[in-house]
Order: sequence, then C-alpha cells, then structure tokens
Amino acid sequence: MDSEDELFETRDFYLAAFLKVKNIKLVKAVKQGELLIFCFEKNDNLEELITNFYADSEDVSANRLINAIRDLKALKYNIKER
Repeated sequence: MDSEDELFETRDFYLAAFLKVKNIKLVKAVKQGELLIFCFEKNDNLEELITNFYADSEDVSANRLINAIRDLKALKYNIKER
C-alpha cells in the first residue's frame, strides 16, 4: 500500500498534525534535505478535512493536537535522509 495514488503527501507540518488528530493514518515520512514530507493514507473524507483545516472550520482537541505536534517533531528529528 505504498502507491502514489493511495497516498496524500504534504510538507505542511501543522496540516500533518491535524490529520493525525483526525485519525488519518500516517504511512511514512520522508526527509528531503531540510524538508519532511508526510504521507497519509487517502480516504473518503480526506479532501473535506483538508478544506476544513484551511478554512478554519474544524474543531480539534487542544491536547490531542499538542500530542500530535510532539509526535511529529520527534519523528522529524529521528528520521534519516534518503
């Protein structure tokens, strides 16, 4: 399940944290220089979640968001460049 068609990729750290909070499965993260690309499994409501994130029309738990940010930061500093 690593096909490009089945994954949504983003470099937006906070969008990635938001998607993690919304239980979208993080499949992998790939480091390219200073950038980290987060790859999420696509599902039926992914596009709506992304739209709502940028429209600031989706509520999330502050604690869950903070934990997701911590998790992604830890991942960022522990992943090796390919």
